[in-house]
Amino acid sequence: MLGSREILSPAKFNLRGWEHTGVSSGEKSTILEKEKKVPVLGCISKELSPNSDLSLHVFCDASKTAYASCVFLRTEIDGTITCQLVQARARVAPIKAITIPRLEFLTCTIGFRLVNTKKSDLGLENVPICCWSDSVNVLYWIKGKENWGTFVNHRLQEIRQLTNPEDWKHIAGILNPDDLPSRGCGAEELTESLWWEGPSWLKKPREEWPLSEACPDSAIINSERKRTVAPTINNELKKLNYLSEISSFEKVIRVTAWIFRFYNYIRKQQNDRDFGDLNTQETDAEERAVLKIVQTQSFPNIVKSLISQMQTLVDSNGVIRIKSKLTMRKDSEFLRFPIVLPSKHPIVTKLILGKHLELCHAGVQTVMSTLREKYCILKSRKTVRRVLGECIICKRFTVRPLTTLTSPLPEYRVRKAWIFEITGVDLCGPLFLRDGTKSWIVLFTCAVFRAVHLELLTSLSTENFILALRRFISRRGRPSTIYSDNGTNLVGTSNEQKNIDWKKLKDHGSLKRINWKLNPPSSPWCLGGFWERLIGKLKIILRRILGKARLTYEELYTIVCDPESVINSRPLTYL
Repeated sequence: MLGSREILSPAKFNLRGWEHTGVSSGEKSTILEKEKKVPVLGCISKELSPNSDLSLHVFCDASKTAYASCVFLRTEIDGTITCQLVQARARVAPIKAITIPRLEFLTCTIGFRLVNTKKSDLGLENVPICCWSDSVNVLYWIKGKENWGTFVNHRLQEIRQLTNPEDWKHIAGILNPDDLPSRGCGAEELTESLWWEGPSWLKKPREEWPLSEACPDSAIINSERKRTVAPTINNELKKLNYLSEISSFEKVIRVTAWIFRFYNYIRKQQNDRDFGDLNTQETDAEERAVLKIVQTQSFPNIVKSLISQMQTLVDSNGVIRIKSKLTMRKDSEFLRFPIVLPSKHPIVTKLILGKHLELCHAGVQTVMSTLREKYCILKSRKTVRRVLGECIICKRFTVRPLTTLTSPLPEYRVRKAWIFEITGVDLCGPLFLRDGTKSWIVLFTCAVFRAVHLELLTSLSTENFILALRRFISRRGRPSTIYSDNGTNLVGTSNEQKNIDWKKLKDHGSLKRINWKLNPPSSPWCLGGFWERLIGKLKIILRRILGKARLTYEELYTIVCDPESVINSRPLTYL
């Protein structure tokens, strides 16, 4: 009733509000007197014969203050149609404000519960049901097959369990008899209305029932859709936590490549799947992907990052590159546009350490020079020095050098000359082969350009040394001057090197028009500093690579080529 609802709805659970509802005591007593005159539902007046065409009709409606549902029994006997109100139920809207479509859905929940109760009470389990609602959105939720949110889904399961979606029909709001209890009316209006006998169109044949078509509100419909939580592997993948325990950068690329190989394997058809080892295209693609993630973590906002002042560009793969001064040169893309990398990132640390191991534990300058061919690392010198300082093998061999005053270089060290035109030669060793024999390394170095050429000897005889010299001349060209010691100043091999006839070597050089100059005995610092320095560099590399390993002649000859390549690729000036 309107009076009761006007008292209950504003007051809610505020008990004091029940005393101040704006309704005077006189008006309240008048309302209560009129409500006593409202007829009470009794038994169904018509006898239900077996030949009766019975159907139950449920009407649902809601407003901001209340929502209600009513059930009518429609009886058709020998062409005579009657309608009778069986039961109605109304409830005050919840204290917590909810939307009108949700209130309409609550009304439908009450309606189907009410009609199923009446079917059981009246013994009309096989009587068809027709549910009417003026809310197009609610009917779309009931008839739709989408996944809805928690509020709609829980009530929808109960509705579909007891009714069929085809039983729900739409009716215009002005034709809905349930509009009366949901919006409220006075007792006098209630007793004088035809609400007790149902809507007039319900007494007509089914063909004359009103048909209503309306489109649902997409915004309201979508508001109740189930929120799908898509697990973003972005945050987890971009953290690269699963790669933190991998020791080398190359293994990081291989692991990532195998992960994407498996990802593509389960997505593709059997004929399109890749088998076998990883190919170059896969490893290159995953290297770009890993470096892109590193850049995304380190430079989330390019405008506010450290690279904002640089001339950067983003390539087709989304990798940030820097425009070098060699942009117009026809060369590799990495040299013209190196990839920008941060200084403090674990993946960058693994990259530098891997390049350090690849270069046979080379120093800061060599590693920097090699990395600059492909990458542009911020604060590169400081970063490379920090990473190389963590190398355990290098720590074992690193000592603090003595500081001495440097003297001016001699004339033959600074004059214009062809490469290896002025050469210094020295031997180091012995190195023990796998079969127990000894071998020595002959080092030829250019006095001007400091280039290095290495040869391997299995004997310290003069003939073997001449053969090594011939190989050097055939590959590098004939030098005009060769500097060497007397062979008595090499620690640990002085006895063996006494067998070399250095005078014969000098005579052989005169025939080839080579000016051979020998150092004073036991004085390597006199003229041989520039090759003794490279001998020391060669020994450092070989100790860290070989350790105590013994190789065959072919294996050792191959290993010797690596230090030669590393030493020749070192920068000539300080970076």
